[in-house]
Amino acid sequence: MKLFIKILIVLNFVFLITSCATGNVIEENKVPLVNAGNDISVSVGEEFNFDGVASDPDGVIISYEWDANGDGVYDTYCGGCAKDSYVFDKAGIYTARLKVTDDDGGVAFDEITIVVEE
Repeated sequence: MKLFIKILIVLNFVFLITSCATGNVIEENKVPLVNAGNDISVSVGEEFNFDGVASDPDGVIISYEWDANGDGVYDTYCGGCAKDSYVFDKAGIYTARLKVTDDDGGVAFDEITIVVEE
């Protein structure tokens, strides 16, 4: 009986070593690539159309979110589009931020500066 147990232990050890040596290597998620567009000037009350683009080198983009006026709150969420529009009601310089998320949870950001004039 002791010999049988020793053989089982050795076989389990060999199986464990073999499994570890031939196991699949899990690659790290690559973050998305994102471009929020070009800096721009608009007039107060004029509708501005955001038009960003994004891609993911190892998957797909599952969400786009815009913080249109730089207040830290994402104003819009879109599952499949990087476009949005916003009307600024006060003159100033704003930083709009596009946040994209990929199917593996990777997140990337890009910003544009919007100068709003009277």
